[in-house]
Amino acid sequence: MSIDPTMFVVPAEFSCTIINENLILSNVYYIKLGIDPIESSGEKIGLGFQRIKHLVNNCLQNSIFINHQNTLTATFENIENNVVHLPCEPYDLYIGAILMAKFIAVTEEYFDIQYLTVASAIGDHVQYSIHSPFDCELEIEGDHWWNSDTVSTGHKEAITWDELNLTPMPQFQPTVVQGGLSGNK
Repeated sequence: MSIDPTMFVVPAEFSCTIINENLILSNVYYIKLGIDPIESSGEKIGLGFQRIKHLVNNCLQNSIFINHQNTLTATFENIENNVVHLPCEPYDLYIGAILMAKFIAVTEEYFDIQYLTVASAIGDHVQYSIHSPFDCELEIEGDHWWNSDTVSTGHKEAITWDELNLTPMPQFQPTVVQGGLSGNK
């Protein structure tokens, strides 16, 4: 097996609360992203890493994962914690697929995400490897938060990448302006 020196493996973990039907459980998730940078630009690679880090540390850490159709969803509407609305019950494989779709959406200009692995404390640390978020028999295609290049997880109006200063800097593109000093002096 050869090792590709251009591929990065990004480990991350976060604690959250999962709500499965009427059961509320504290959980810790461990994820790894296998990513291949699209460009060699250090600025764009850094920006992609910062977006991943922001999602994990600010959107997933201490959040609540709940099926959007759960009767308890309305209970969490006005809390300060971020609520991650899911299209299904919060099982590790499905959470991994949805997170992979989100990471792809927010980093597609910078990275080609080859795989995501996910394991959790409640799931007895069984690790799932996902190579495509659409292979897990979940209907996740369409106009959903996990397919959008935003900070949103379906709960509240999220701040934007611009407000977080996590957008690419415009490239310097000089233009020639007609006019100026005349040659008739």
